Amino acid sequence: MKKYYIAVTYEVCEHNNIYLDMNEYNIDTMKDLEKQIRELAKLEVAPFG
Repeated sequence: MKKYYIAVTYEVCEHNNIYLDMNEYNIDTMKDLEKQIRELAKLEVAPFG
């Protein structure tokens, strides 16, 4: 049986106590977890405000 983890990224503004969920990714446990996470990290770019 396939299992999936869900990875969620958040934008955090501690000054205003705001936490917004930005993206959600399914991670397949049957595949190389580190490789999947590295590929997803390339998609995530932190905004400059």
